[in-house]
Amino acid sequence: MRLKKMTEHSSQSAMKIRCPGCGHKLDVSELAPLSLHPCPRCGVEFRVPKWFQSILLEDILYEEPALQVYRALDTTLDREVCVKVVAAGSRFSEEQLEAFLSVTRRMAVVAHPQVVSVYACGRSDDGAAYVVQQYVPTISYAETKKQMTPALLQRYGLCIIDALKAADAADICHGGLGPGNILFGKDNFVRVTDFGVARALGKDAEADPYAGPDVRSGAAVSTASDLYSLGVILYELATGCRPAEARTPLHVSHPSYSQAFGECLERMLSERPEERPDSYAEIFSILERKSLARQGTGKVFRNGGARAAGGRRPGDLVSPAARPVQRSERRRGSNIVNVLLLCAFLALCAVFLAYRLQQRRAADMSGMVSPSLTASKTAAAGEALGELPGGTGGKREAEGGVAVIAPAVWASRPQPPDLDFKATREENKRYLEAVPAALQETERDRLRILGLALDYLQQTMRYIGYDRGENGRIMLRDGRSYLGAIPRANEKGLTIRRRDLAETDTEASMQVGFADLAWPQLWDIFAFYAEKRLDMAVNKRQERIAARDSFDNYLQLALLCDWYGFPEDSRRYAGMAVAAQPGKEYLLRKYGLAAAPR
Repeated sequence: MRLKKMTEHSSQSAMKIRCPGCGHKLDVSELAPLSLHPCPRCGVEFRVPKWFQSILLEDILYEEPALQVYRALDTTLDREVCVKVVAAGSRFSEEQLEAFLSVTRRMAVVAHPQVVSVYACGRSDDGAAYVVQQYVPTISYAETKKQMTPALLQRYGLCIIDALKAADAADICHGGLGPGNILFGKDNFVRVTDFGVARALGKDAEADPYAGPDVRSGAAVSTASDLYSLGVILYELATGCRPAEARTPLHVSHPSYSQAFGECLERMLSERPEERPDSYAEIFSILERKSLARQGTGKVFRNGGARAAGGRRPGDLVSPAARPVQRSERRRGSNIVNVLLLCAFLALCAVFLAYRLQQRRAADMSGMVSPSLTASKTAAAGEALGELPGGTGGKREAEGGVAVIAPAVWASRPQPPDLDFKATREENKRYLEAVPAALQETERDRLRILGLALDYLQQTMRYIGYDRGENGRIMLRDGRSYLGAIPRANEKGLTIRRRDLAETDTEASMQVGFADLAWPQLWDIFAFYAEKRLDMAVNKRQERIAARDSFDNYLQLALLCDWYGFPEDSRRYAGMAVAAQPGKEYLLRKYGLAAAPR
C-alpha cells in the first residue's frame, strides 16, 4: 500500500491510498491513523497510514508500552525504512531517551553490510525519541531454526561476528544481543541492530536468557558478555534449545557438528569472562577456517594408529627436531615414485574423461526428445494456427518409445499470472504426478527454478529500480503503456512512476501487481537485472561471478518464457545465457531449451 494523493506536507489533511487487494482508490482522510479497516469493494483489510515528520508510517511491526516499531516510507528519498519510536513518559526517563539517541548517533557512523544502517534520529514534537533506519524483510527466528544446517550456521555466525567487530572498532558493545535484534533476512544475509539500546533504556539483564552470568550479576557489558550471548544464540540455532548449565558439548550431543566448533562454543559459553575467547577476530578466524560440519572418519592403520581428520598420523605430531633425519637418497627415491604415481593417475583421469565425453556425445545424438523443447515447438505451431501463447496445444508422442509429456498434461501445467507458484502448490503436485516417471525429476527441478522467480524480482526491485531511460515504457497486460520506470517493488506490488506527467499530478505514481504487467515487460525486467550484474563488475573476479549469476538469471528467464508459451523469447534468452557463460549448454539441454544463434 502506498500514498496516492495528499495536500502539502504542512496540512497533510487529504490522503488517498489504493487497496492492497484490488487496487481500488480509497479516501482515508477521515479515518483514524494506523487503524485497520476492510476494503468496501473486496473486503481485504488495510491499515490507514500516518504522517510522522516527513515519513509515512504504513504498518506496525512491533508494539509494547512506550515503544513502537513501524514499516514506513521515507517520501523525501522514496525508500522503505524502519522507524522506532520511544515515547517520553513514566517508563523511560529523559536521561534514558538521551542515552538512546547518543548511542544511535554513534552507530550512524558505522557503515557495514551486516549492521543495520541508521538514517536519522531525533525528538518529535511530543518529546518522543525516534530513529529512522534501514528496513530489512525478515523471516522469523523460529523458521530460521527449522532450516538450520552447519553450513548456514557458519555463514550466520561469521556475519554476526563481522557486525560485532565493526561496532567494537567504534568502541560500542551491543549489550543486549538476542534473536530480537538479529535480523535473518529473506536473502540469507544477517544484519544486527539495536547496538547499545538495551543498556541505554535500562533493560533488565536478570530477565534476559541470552545475557551472560557476569552481566546478570551486575557487571558491565563487554566484548566477553556479547560473545556469551552469541554463544547462546548459535547453540540454540544448532540444537533448537538454549544451553543448560549441565549441558553436553554440542559435537557430542549433535554429531553433525565438528569437534572444533563444539569446543569453540564451549569457550564462548564459559561462566567466567576471562575463559572466553579474547576477541571477535579469534572466533572469526576459527569459524572461517573450520567447517562446522563433522568431517569423515579417519583411516585406521594396521598398527592401531588412526589418521586424524586433517590427514595426519599420531606420529606426525612429533616436532620436526625429534624426527630422525632422512637421507637425501631416500628423499630423491620417494620423489621419483611420487611423480610416477601422479603421472599414472593423470593418465587414468584422461582415459576416464575421454570415455565420459564419448558417452555424452552418444547421448546427444541418440534422438532423445526433450519435454520442454517439444512444448516450444508445439506452442510455436499453435501460434501459427492463431492460438494464444501457452494455449492448449500440447506435445506430440515421440517415436521410438522415448518418454514425453502428453499434450493434455502439458496443457494442464500451472501458469500463475503473477508468477506466484507458491499459490499453485496443488496444481504443481498434480502436474508432476501426471508426467512420466522418467521426467518427474527434471520437471520438479524446473518448477523449483520457476518458483524462485517472483521472490528474486521482489527482493531485487526492493533496492534497485527498473529504468530503461527517458524513452523507456512500462507495458501492461490490458494493453496500456506508459512512459516511465518502476522505482521500487515488494511483495505487495510495483510502483510505476510516469514520466509523461508532472510529479505533482495525482496519476504520476500508480500501483500495479506483477499480474498486471505484459509478459514481454516481465521478461525485459528480468533481462534488465541480468545486464546490470554484468555492467557492475569492475574487476576480473567480479566479472566471473557476474557471468555465473547472469547465466543463472538468463536460464531462469528462458525457462519462464518456455513455460508460458513464448518459444522465440525462450531461445533468445537461452542464447544470452550461453553468451554469458559458454560451456554450460548441457544445462540448456537438460531442460530442452534451444539457444538462438547470435
